Amino acid sequence: MPYIEPGDLWRPGSTYSGGKARNRRLDNSAAVNPFVTNLMNRVIGARTAGVILLLLLPGFLSVFADEREWSDRQGRTITAELLEVHNGEITIRRDDGREFTFSVDRLSEGDREYVAEYRRRQEEAEASPEPTGEWDGPTVAPERFEVEVGGRNLWLPYASNRPIDEPCDRTTRILISIHGSAYNAMTYLRGGVRAAGQLPRASRETLVVAPHLLRESRVPPDAGEGMLYWRGAPFWGSQRAYHGPDRQRVLISAYDVLDRLLLHVADFGRFPNLEHVVVAGHSAGGQLVNRYAAASSFDLDGVRPDGVRVRYVVMAPSSYVYFDGKRPKGGTEAVFVEPESPPGNYNNYGRGLQSLYVHLRDVGADAMRERYRSRHVYYLVGENDNDPRGGGLGRSPASMLQGRHRLERQLLYYDHLGEHFGPEIYQRHHQAVVPGVGHSGPRLMRSQAGLRAIFDYDPSAPSPPSLPSRPSRPSRPSPPSRP
Repeated sequence: MPYIEPGDLWRPGSTYSGGKARNRRLDNSAAVNPFVTNLMNRVIGARTAGVILLLLLPGFLSVFADEREWSDRQGRTITAELLEVHNGEITIRRDDGREFTFSVDRLSEGDREYVAEYRRRQEEAEASPEPTGEWDGPTVAPERFEVEVGGRNLWLPYASNRPIDEPCDRTTRILISIHGSAYNAMTYLRGGVRAAGQLPRASRETLVVAPHLLRESRVPPDAGEGMLYWRGAPFWGSQRAYHGPDRQRVLISAYDVLDRLLLHVADFGRFPNLEHVVVAGHSAGGQLVNRYAAASSFDLDGVRPDGVRVRYVVMAPSSYVYFDGKRPKGGTEAVFVEPESPPGNYNNYGRGLQSLYVHLRDVGADAMRERYRSRHVYYLVGENDNDPRGGGLGRSPASMLQGRHRLERQLLYYDHLGEHFGPEIYQRHHQAVVPGVGHSGPRLMRSQAGLRAIFDYDPSAPSPPSLPSRPSRPSRPSPPSRP
């Protein structure tokens, strides 16, 4: 696979941004409705004692244990959380706390597939070794960002390379560095700091903040009172947040918390020379950034401080949010068609814009499309991130419609953007394939493409000592201007 020279990193129509490139072989690589009424009439009995505790295991799929829209065979819907699958029946809990149990056979085909995949993962978890009793999860980030929710004073853990509340005239850029499903916020703080350290000016002028967005199974037993966490993985913006050992529920999504954090740090009173806010995430964190770019309220005129430019850096996620029902033909070609006999949930929120989570319905699918179209987004993936069996790679039928591996999925998604929004999208959305890199967030951040996306590093300028020199390519077209 050829190297994309620095001058081509963000140029639409470069080796991997046009449809013709796909001919190149890649390495093998919640109101009451009739459905609710019917359920209530036929409910067998809410079964709370046997709720599957395996939902709390660290390796469980993030798409489960979260609120979603269910459909029956007649197309009637209910928004609820899946609690249990047992003996051909499921138990779900509606947002008002009511629980219902009914036969899986009553569900739509897509929801039956969803439950089958849920059960398969459940069986895998049951076969896992018993826990040792010793905590082997992530160390909680040391700082606390206070969040008021429903009259409660709660907090989100985070780490940063310098205080976020102390004035600093030299800060011109804030990097929000989002961890993945290993929940290793400290690794992504160090990754951002090391990347900035390759460019002396960036090192001096960048405030790196690594929020710690934990799911319940990754909260250590000695976590402080009032710490926010999510029952399911927060990367898609689940609204179901909790705090405390007794799991007190509050309604705030991870996206809402990020909006508040960004508003707090993007303060000219503390950082009078602030110019850029960059939100970057890798793997599951890349899924978050991709979806957050469509949902964020911070990056709106009248909310974002005047003069601050925002960009999103999406690094090697397992899946992307598509903006229509079309997918790559055969899951591998940059020809976008309505899939034949697709899984029923393939275009639900996360991978599409149907069945939005409750708190996103106030935004709506049309507004999310417009927000994403207008924002500045950069996509990075490693040249060697092409393993179709890679760890953490979604391999459900809905995920496989987006490509066989992370490299292919980025290339196809980038083509989807042009097909859906038109070629003008490439004035704000840019991609790069990083040579010699696999599935590594820190290495992507330290690459020339990563330095360009995050810190506006100009590869045509003399390279800093810690970067390998590349021959200039004056004959290549210049990349588009930065936001």
